[in-house]
Amino acid sequence: MKINLFLSIFLTVITSCAVISPDKECLQRRAAFDIGSGSTKATMALVDVCEGKIREVFLEESTPLKFKATLKYNKNKISPKLFEMALKKLNEWKKIGESFGIESYDGVATEVFRQALNGPETIKKLKKKTGIQIRLINQKEEARLGHLAAVSQASMSPSEVLMWDIGGASMQLVTIKDDKPLMYLGKVASVSFKERLSGSLSPNPLTPVGARQATIRARTIALKDISPEFISYIKENTKEVIGIGGVHFHSLGKKIINKNIDYYDQQSLKELLTKYSYFTDRQIKSKYRQTEVSNMALVLGFMEALSIDRV
Repeated sequence: MKINLFLSIFLTVITSCAVISPDKECLQRRAAFDIGSGSTKATMALVDVCEGKIREVFLEESTPLKFKATLKYNKNKISPKLFEMALKKLNEWKKIGESFGIESYDGVATEVFRQALNGPETIKKLKKKTGIQIRLINQKEEARLGHLAAVSQASMSPSEVLMWDIGGASMQLVTIKDDKPLMYLGKVASVSFKERLSGSLSPNPLTPVGARQATIRARTIALKDISPEFISYIKENTKEVIGIGGVHFHSLGKKIINKNIDYYDQQSLKELLTKYSYFTDRQIKSKYRQTEVSNMALVLGFMEALSIDRV
């Protein structure tokens, strides 16, 4: 099972600052939740806290909770309806966790809760009503955790890895230069890019012409938002680009990657985008159908801007 990398590293670091006493059990049953802008994810696992490794995964699930997409219709606030949906789902997962003997429940909330006027208040209420220790992290923390996750899977040094995380409302690119983090922290991501293309409506079918226009728009955004220094460094230094999160794994990876290939390149992505550009929402078998095709254009545009051949 390929578990969510962000949650995998979070599972292993949530008590990393605590001192493990000699008689403390190394194996703990933990649950981690990622309450994101477009989806909420849960991972439950047996974690070796002494070595910081996951030994067994009990559950990995994701559910669409479209916080970002509904902000502008609710005066930039998390709606009561979505709050209740999130509360119900988190409590359902906690109930499942009891059957696995989960000992601790921890969570992170990301970009949409940093944007929403009632974001911190919403997380505080969810924390109180579920008993889950939910933390609203800033984008730098999100980027740092993502990079740790990517490095942990790559068997490479941190400076050799470029981590690329795309959520519903934010994007992070992180590597190490001269022993210091080099980051791009962007606000254009899956949902926000789709909204630039078609507002509240679905952009599908995008059509081949529309797909190329969307790719050019994404490339233009990348060249405008990412510093020239960052772009030059990435172009001049070979990195293993590791994509984490639902956009890379579900929208792109599952449609291209197979048991023999664990990456996609610009050419395979162009072919995939052209194929799906003809599809209507009804033809796209995904819970995130409105952003499924625009995600492909978003990633391809950024790959072109940064001269990234494969992810």
